[in-house]
This record gives sequence, C-alpha cells and structure tokens, in this order.
Amino acid sequence: MQYLVVLLALVVSQGSVASSHKNDLLQAWNESLHKWQSIKSKHPSYQYTTQFSSWTGYSSETRVQVRNGKIYARGFMEMNSRQTPNQQTSGRMYLEIGKQIGSNDFGAPAKTLDDIYMQCGLEWLQKDALDNRLYFTTDKNGILNTCGYRHKQCSDDCFRGASISSLELE
Repeated sequence: MQYLVVLLALVVSQGSVASSHKNDLLQAWNESLHKWQSIKSKHPSYQYTTQFSSWTGYSSETRVQVRNGKIYARGFMEMNSRQTPNQQTSGRMYLEIGKQIGSNDFGAPAKTLDDIYMQCGLEWLQKDALDNRLYFTTDKNGILNTCGYRHKQCSDDCFRGASISSLELE
C-alpha cells in the first residue's frame, strides 16, 4: 500500500512539473508572438528556411518567401550524405511560384510565420506534456526558432513541428 502511495505521488508531481514546463513554454510563445507582430509591422516581406535531418543521413530544406504578408514562393531541396561517405548528394528540388505553390508533396508546407505561430501555440504546445517532450526556442531577437513536440516513446525522426534555421527580413 505504501508503494502505491509513493507511486501516486510521483505521478502527480510529474504532472505538476510537466504542466509547469508547458505553461513556461506557452508564456515564452506569447512573448515571442508579440515580438514577431511588432517586427512584422515594419517588415511584412521576409523569407525563412526550415530544415529537417534524419539519423539516416537524409536532410532537406524548404525556403518560403512572403511578400506583403502573402506566400510568394516555396523552394525545396533534399540531400543525402549516406550514399557517398563525406559527400552530400542532391536529390529532388523545386521552386514554386504563384499558383504552383503547394503543387509538390515534398517539403514543409507553405505557411506564413503567423500561421506557424498559431499552429505552434494552438496545436503543438497543447500536446500532453506527460507523453510528449514539448519544444519552443527563439533566436537572439526572440523570434520563433523551434516549436513542436516528440512523443517520449519514439526515438527516430519523431519531431513534429517547425524548425526555422534562418529568417531574412526585407
């Protein structure tokens, strides 16, 4: 019986710690969102790059260009460093402009940073913190860098969210 009480106390305290961590991330998200809205009011045109890399050596980059708050272009390039030791080889690549945007299945979706912020705060950071590791980081200016989650029982290529490697304001 005493073992059960200790186990229950551990579960409750883990839930409390997970909840506190989640609240800290949501507060950081909110502060970052306000910083982004301030910057965006001065720079409605920008481009950002997202990256994905796998333990298998596969990696990809998606670049999204936004002009005056609307998606203008999306480019994608994939690489694989496992095919040739110490060398990266290129795979698929494309550039979509205008009505072509979204016509390719590969790469990160074409979203504005506003869309990513909303998905981050309303979906990714809302995952159960007991079952998932939640992530939110910013760059040196306080703008979203990484937001997402990974199930704690998953070990390979499990991150779901956005990882922004560069942001260029125009």
